[in-house]
Amino acid sequence: MASAAQRVLFSGGGTAGHLAPGFALSSALEARGVDCLFATPGEQVERSWFAGRVEPRRIHARRLPRSLGSGVSFPFHLLRGVWAARGLLRREGIGAVVALGGWPCVPAVLAARWTKTPLVFLVPDAVPGLVVRKLGRSAGRIYLASEAARPSLEPHDGLRVTGPLLRDLDPSDAGAHQTFGLDPARATLLVTGGSLGARGLNERFLAGLEEATAGAPGSRGSLQILHSAGPDATAARARYQALGIPHHVGTYIEDMGSAYRAADLVLARAGANTCAELEATATPAVFVPYPHHADRQQFLNAERLVERGGARLIEEEALTPGAVGELLDLLVDSAALAAMRAGLSGGARDAATSAADDLIRFLGVAPS
Repeated sequence: MASAAQRVLFSGGGTAGHLAPGFALSSALEARGVDCLFATPGEQVERSWFAGRVEPRRIHARRLPRSLGSGVSFPFHLLRGVWAARGLLRREGIGAVVALGGWPCVPAVLAARWTKTPLVFLVPDAVPGLVVRKLGRSAGRIYLASEAARPSLEPHDGLRVTGPLLRDLDPSDAGAHQTFGLDPARATLLVTGGSLGARGLNERFLAGLEEATAGAPGSRGSLQILHSAGPDATAARARYQALGIPHHVGTYIEDMGSAYRAADLVLARAGANTCAELEATATPAVFVPYPHHADRQQFLNAERLVERGGARLIEEEALTPGAVGELLDLLVDSAALAAMRAGLSGGARDAATSAADDLIRFLGVAPS
């Protein structure tokens, strides 16, 4: 790359957690005069993730086949995506591809290899995904959020442990509680399964909440809920209404900076981005990791925060009504929450600036 006017393509999607490190790095690059754009599979849910941002380009990306029938057509769909990505690289004058991991970035990664375009991977999880393990050898840089990810990858001169790349978490100009119509005097529990929600987490928590408050209207009179529920939002809203518990329920919460600042405690999955943001904002959490990953990556993501006393961890099947009752007790235990916040203080800091500087040096982009 000869000048700062050339472009970097960020390729990925699937969840907002995959995109968030890309948002962080692209902002740092753009502040240094590098033009950035995104390419995603173009799914409907992406609209809220890109609110206030330039609309991404679309690159067709088919998920890995789970059956013999769907596998027959997979090579055709993959070739279609790679051809589209190759055309985008040429048409837009792309000087480098930053892969955000997962199935959505595969066509752009293969197109970058085909056209000999410099390739970069971002690895937010403690366990690197299949795509970077299989295709990362041709990358010029692989930025790891955690040292724990290094042993899973082959030795590589371009490996850099940067720490997490964090998107902008500045809250809205309104007060954090005011943003969601909540009462600052009440204890606030934030429940989030990530940008797509988490049906298992939603159902177990709501069922436990219903039983914990059964027969005792007003027994949790100081409680209010902020819930990012995904497709379950309408049903969840009705259940809180029936319980008489103040709440704000959304399909997706865009202003997570305000959400973290409003929350006294968070009940969440343990995606890498969620863990990093909770650490950066010193927000106490109870993690319910996604139970179906063979490598148990979310358990490993949460491990360091649990060891530092800033978070607790519970298996999804153990999120019983009794466990929900204990969670509600923790929510109003100011001493315990203060100790958890202390365990998180001085934790994650945004590494996007140093990663951007390193990437600019690697690509040979002149300062603007």
